[in-house]
Order: sequence, then structure tokens, then C-alpha cells
Amino acid sequence: ASSELDADTRKELATEAKTVSDMAASEGIKVALEWHKNTVTDTNESGLSFLDEAAADNLYCLWQPTVALDMLEARGRLLNLHVYYWLEGKRRPFAEGLDEWRRYLQHVNRNEKRYGLLEFVLDNTEEQFLEDAAQWKRFLQETAMN
Repeated sequence: ASSELDADTRKELATEAKTVSDMAASEGIKVALEWHKNTVTDTNESGLSFLDEAAADNLYCLWQPTVALDMLEARGRLLNLHVYYWLEGKRRPFAEGLDEWRRYLQHVNRNEKRYGLLEFVLDNTEEQFLEDAAQWKRFLQETAMN
């Protein structure tokens, strides 16, 4: 957890992140960190300052609907999206979250290519996954994000 990291360990992690990022850049690959509990990215302050500490031009964040990272704070650091819809901590069909996703995508630079990873499908069923994927595709076409 970021609150448990001492300054030396945090600096070592930042140096390692820069090394990995630089290596990936030399191969044309971008690197992104997710925001997760009990990691250096478990708060916005820690995660965003870690990106600054790493000082890597090729290090970004993945964004997902969470209270941990506001879309506005992610701008400029955003690489790709995790696509799902939860309501009160429970998985729901993606179609129920379209209004929320419209608000999210207002903050995405439409001139840059992004990818969306569909996850957290209701009941983990193939049928729901296929329906959510079809809905995501329709949604992108309707919002001119494809």
C-alpha cells in the first residue's frame, strides 16, 4: 500500500517503472498502470505523483469507473479503458450504464486511439458478455468514438 512504502522503496519502484517504460518504448509499446487497492496507485495523489516520479514519457494509466481515479484527473495520462457498469457495488448489464459512460467519454481525447477492455460481466456468462460487447460497439458508433 502507498501508505506503507518508505521513500527508498518508492524511489526504487519509480526507477524500475521508468526502466520498463523506456524498454517498452524502444519496441513501440506503451505501458500503463492500473489503480488498485494496496499498491502505489491506491490513491489519486500517490498514483499520479508516482507517474511524475517515474518521469517516463511512455508511462500512462488505465482508467475504469471507480471512485479512486476521476476521469478528469486521468486526462493527459490516460491510455485505455476498462469497460463495465456497476450499480451499488454490483455488476449490471452495460446497457444500464450508458448515461454514465456518455459522461465519462466527454473527457476522452477523440483524436487519440484508445481501446476498451470489457470486464466484470454480470454473472460471468458468455451470453451477457456478448450482449455487453454488442452494446459497447453500438454505443461507440452512436457517440462517434469508433
